[in-house]
Amino acid sequence: MKCNQVICHNEPIHWIKLIIYIISYITSGIQLTIGTEYLVTDDKLITGHYIIELMKSISNHLLNTDYMILYRLIVIILYTISSQMGYFYIYPNNNEGIQLIQVLYLFKFFTCVTMTLNVIYFITSIPLQYFNLGHVRGYQFLVVFSFNSTMTLFYWSAFLYDPKMIYEIDELKNMPLWYNHLCHLLPPITLVIDAYLCHPKIVSFYNALKIECFIGIIYNIFF
Repeated sequence: MKCNQVICHNEPIHWIKLIIYIISYITSGIQLTIGTEYLVTDDKLITGHYIIELMKSISNHLLNTDYMILYRLIVIILYTISSQMGYFYIYPNNNEGIQLIQVLYLFKFFTCVTMTLNVIYFITSIPLQYFNLGHVRGYQFLVVFSFNSTMTLFYWSAFLYDPKMIYEIDELKNMPLWYNHLCHLLPPITLVIDAYLCHPKIVSFYNALKIECFIGIIYNIFF
């Protein structure tokens, strides 16, 4: 077909081609090019290039949103399974089921606080993104990533300095070393992947510094 050729209403085959183009973009996001061909619809000229770009944008948006939701659901499931394994099969003296006092006692460990914040982050990030509360997600990511960075830095520094500081803790005597390693390695990685997918807004240095100081003070007071 030559460029600038007009497709008339009495040529139904071209409308079939248009429908195929649109379906292909919604379902698979395949990039098609039809140059500067024009379509006549209700006496209005709409360029084929505009339709292609519109369908491509819709397809990419839906695809990215689905990927982010699926990824976050997978992370939440992994956190749930890991927490259940740790509490019922690894942490000692848990034969009587879940006990509130014992659960609260676990929050003396910085890792448990961090893991809890991670779960809250992944659960709430989906509705926050849906309602376009990007500034809230930015601050939320700042807080959670700060906890994860601190946890990972402290754990691996202590382990490299003296491994006995890690595996000779009485409360963690039944915890396999590989499980302990994963608990202090995978959480920050999951956050980095999430940041790559959703691009949280960057908090200004001044606000970030104030938040970090506030978190440090609160944690030292209550924990």
